[in-house]
Amino acid sequence: MAESPYREYQELEMYQHPRDEVESFSRARGYGSYGTYISPASIEEYEKQTICEDLGLTDGCIPNPNAISPNWRDQTEPFLNEKTCLYSVPVVTSYVGTGGDELEARLEEHIEPGIKILLAYYGKAQSDSNVATLKEVAEFIDYHVGGDFLIPRRNTRMKALLVVPASYFDLIATEQATSGGY
Repeated sequence: MAESPYREYQELEMYQHPRDEVESFSRARGYGSYGTYISPASIEEYEKQTICEDLGLTDGCIPNPNAISPNWRDQTEPFLNEKTCLYSVPVVTSYVGTGGDELEARLEEHIEPGIKILLAYYGKAQSDSNVATLKEVAEFIDYHVGGDFLIPRRNTRMKALLVVPASYFDLIATEQATSGGY
Protein backbone atom coordinates (compact mmCIF):
# COMPACT_ATOMS: atom_id res chain seq x y z
CA MET A 1 0.00 0.00 0.00
CA ALA A 2 1.32 3.45 -0.93
CA GLU A 3 2.18 6.04 1.70
CA SER A 4 -0.28 8.98 1.78
CA PRO A 5 1.22 12.41 1.04
CA TYR A 6 -1.06 13.80 3.77
CA ARG A 7 0.15 11.45 6.48
CA GLU A 8 2.15 14.10 8.36
CA TYR A 9 -0.91 16.40 8.52
CA GLN A 10 -3.12 13.61 9.77
CA GLU A 11 -0.70 12.81 12.55
CA LEU A 12 -0.28 16.49 13.42
CA GLU A 13 -4.03 16.97 13.72
CA MET A 14 -4.24 14.09 16.15
CA TYR A 15 -1.97 15.93 18.60
CA GLN A 16 -3.94 19.19 18.38
CA HIS A 17 -7.01 17.79 20.13
CA PRO A 18 -6.27 16.86 23.74
CA ARG A 19 -8.52 14.37 25.47
CA ASP A 20 -10.23 17.00 27.63
CA GLU A 21 -11.60 18.73 24.50
CA VAL A 22 -13.08 15.44 23.36
CA GLU A 23 -14.64 14.96 26.81
CA SER A 24 -16.10 18.48 26.86
CA PHE A 25 -17.58 17.84 23.40
CA SER A 26 -19.16 14.64 24.72
CA ARG A 27 -20.50 16.48 27.77
CA ALA A 28 -22.02 19.17 25.57
CA ARG A 29 -23.97 16.43 23.82
CA GLY A 30 -25.26 15.13 27.18
CA TYR A 31 -22.78 12.36 27.90
CA GLY A 32 -20.11 12.31 30.56
CA SER A 33 -17.10 10.07 30.93
CA TYR A 34 -17.66 6.46 29.93
CA GLY A 35 -20.99 7.26 28.23
CA THR A 36 -22.95 8.23 31.36
CA TYR A 37 -25.85 10.60 30.68
CA ILE A 38 -25.70 14.15 32.07
CA SER A 39 -28.92 16.14 32.28
CA PRO A 40 -29.21 19.41 30.29
CA ALA A 41 -29.68 21.30 33.58
CA SER A 42 -26.28 20.07 34.78
CA ILE A 43 -24.68 21.17 31.52
CA GLU A 44 -26.30 24.61 31.80
CA GLU A 45 -25.08 24.99 35.41
CA TYR A 46 -21.57 23.96 34.31
CA GLU A 47 -21.64 26.55 31.49
CA LYS A 48 -22.77 29.30 33.89
CA GLN A 49 -19.98 28.39 36.30
CA THR A 50 -17.44 28.46 33.47
CA ILE A 51 -18.65 31.88 32.30
CA CYS A 52 -18.36 33.25 35.83
CA GLU A 53 -14.85 31.88 36.24
CA ASP A 54 -13.82 33.39 32.89
CA LEU A 55 -15.18 36.79 33.98
CA GLY A 56 -13.51 36.53 37.39
CA LEU A 57 -16.84 36.40 39.24
CA THR A 58 -17.01 33.97 42.10
CA ASP A 59 -20.02 35.21 44.06
CA GLY A 60 -23.14 37.19 43.33
CA CYS A 61 -24.71 37.46 39.92
CA ILE A 62 -24.53 34.50 37.59
CA PRO A 63 -25.08 35.39 33.91
CA ASN A 64 -28.31 33.95 32.59
CA PRO A 65 -28.02 33.33 28.85
CA ASN A 66 -31.81 32.88 28.64
CA ALA A 67 -32.64 36.23 30.25
CA ILE A 68 -34.40 38.83 28.15
CA SER A 69 -32.50 42.10 28.12
CA PRO A 70 -34.75 45.16 28.18
CA ASN A 71 -34.40 47.81 25.48
CA TRP A 72 -32.47 50.40 27.47
CA ARG A 73 -33.74 53.27 25.29
CA ASP A 74 -37.26 52.63 26.63
CA GLN A 75 -36.15 52.44 30.27
CA THR A 76 -36.41 55.36 32.69
CA GLU A 77 -35.04 53.59 35.78
CA PRO A 78 -31.88 51.59 36.51
CA PHE A 79 -32.02 47.83 35.97
CA LEU A 80 -29.88 44.71 36.30
CA ASN A 81 -29.17 43.08 32.97
CA GLU A 82 -29.20 39.43 34.04
CA LYS A 83 -27.71 38.27 30.74
CA THR A 84 -24.47 40.24 31.28
CA CYS A 85 -24.55 40.81 35.08
CA LEU A 86 -24.27 44.56 34.55
CA TYR A 87 -26.22 47.13 36.52
CA SER A 88 -27.40 49.60 33.91
CA VAL A 89 -28.72 53.13 34.14
CA PRO A 90 -29.97 55.21 31.22
CA VAL A 91 -28.63 58.75 31.67
CA VAL A 92 -30.22 61.68 29.87
CA THR A 93 -27.41 64.15 29.23
CA SER A 94 -27.67 67.92 29.14
CA TYR A 95 -26.56 67.99 25.50
CA VAL A 96 -28.50 68.03 22.26
CA GLY A 97 -26.60 65.69 19.94
CA THR A 98 -23.26 63.97 20.37
CA GLY A 99 -20.99 66.93 19.74
CA GLY A 100 -18.82 64.98 17.29
CA ASP A 101 -15.29 64.97 18.72
CA GLU A 102 -16.62 66.06 22.12
CA LEU A 103 -18.61 62.84 22.63
CA GLU A 104 -16.12 61.25 25.05
CA ALA A 105 -15.91 64.40 27.18
CA ARG A 106 -19.70 64.76 27.22
CA LEU A 107 -20.16 61.20 28.37
CA GLU A 108 -17.33 61.45 30.92
CA GLU A 109 -19.01 64.31 32.78
CA HIS A 110 -22.19 62.25 33.21
CA ILE A 111 -20.53 59.19 34.81
CA GLU A 112 -20.71 60.50 38.38
CA PRO A 113 -24.37 61.61 38.19
CA GLY A 114 -25.23 58.23 36.64
CA ILE A 115 -23.48 56.38 39.46
CA LYS A 116 -25.36 58.45 42.06
CA ILE A 117 -28.68 57.62 40.37
CA LEU A 118 -27.76 53.91 40.49
CA LEU A 119 -26.72 54.04 44.15
CA ALA A 120 -29.87 55.93 45.18
CA TYR A 121 -32.19 53.62 43.26
CA TYR A 122 -30.81 50.48 44.90
CA GLY A 123 -30.50 52.08 48.36
CA LYS A 124 -26.71 51.89 48.48
CA ALA A 125 -24.49 54.25 50.49
CA GLN A 126 -23.65 57.30 48.36
CA SER A 127 -20.30 58.11 49.94
CA ASP A 128 -17.52 59.75 47.96
CA SER A 129 -15.40 56.60 48.27
CA ASN A 130 -18.19 54.42 46.81
CA VAL A 131 -18.67 56.84 43.90
CA ALA A 132 -14.90 56.92 43.27
CA THR A 133 -14.68 53.12 43.37
CA LEU A 134 -17.52 52.65 40.90
CA LYS A 135 -16.16 55.42 38.69
CA GLU A 136 -13.12 53.20 38.05
CA VAL A 137 -15.23 50.35 36.63
CA ALA A 138 -18.24 52.20 35.17
CA GLU A 139 -18.44 52.86 31.47
CA PHE A 140 -20.86 54.06 28.84
CA ILE A 141 -21.51 51.31 26.32
CA ASP A 142 -24.10 52.96 24.08
CA TYR A 143 -25.78 56.27 23.34
CA HIS A 144 -28.86 57.46 21.47
CA VAL A 145 -29.99 60.86 20.22
CA GLY A 146 -33.70 60.13 19.74
CA GLY A 147 -35.67 59.07 16.71
CA ASP A 148 -34.77 55.85 14.97
CA PHE A 149 -31.33 54.55 14.04
CA LEU A 150 -31.21 56.30 10.68
CA ILE A 151 -32.82 59.67 11.33
CA PRO A 152 -32.23 61.27 14.73
CA ARG A 153 -34.98 63.40 16.24
CA ARG A 154 -34.13 67.10 16.24
CA ASN A 155 -33.61 69.00 19.49
CA THR A 156 -33.63 65.93 21.73
CA ARG A 157 -31.08 65.40 24.43
CA MET A 158 -28.63 62.56 24.08
CA LYS A 159 -29.33 59.51 26.21
CA ALA A 160 -26.51 57.14 27.16
CA LEU A 161 -26.31 53.76 28.89
CA LEU A 162 -23.94 53.60 31.86
CA VAL A 163 -23.07 50.13 33.17
CA VAL A 164 -21.35 48.87 36.33
CA PRO A 165 -20.37 45.21 36.82
CA ALA A 166 -22.54 43.51 39.44
CA SER A 167 -19.45 41.99 41.05
CA TYR A 168 -18.38 45.49 42.16
CA PHE A 169 -21.78 47.04 42.77
CA ASP A 170 -23.02 44.22 45.00
CA LEU A 171 -20.08 44.72 47.38
CA ILE A 172 -21.29 48.19 48.35
CA ALA A 173 -23.29 48.26 51.58
CA THR A 174 -26.86 49.50 51.67
CA GLU A 175 -27.63 52.90 53.19
CA GLN A 176 -29.36 51.28 56.20
CA ALA A 177 -26.34 49.05 56.95
CA THR A 178 -23.94 52.01 56.93
CA SER A 179 -26.11 54.31 59.07
CA GLY A 180 -25.96 51.86 61.97
CA GLY A 181 -29.72 51.40 62.36
CA TYR A 182 -31.27 51.41 65.81
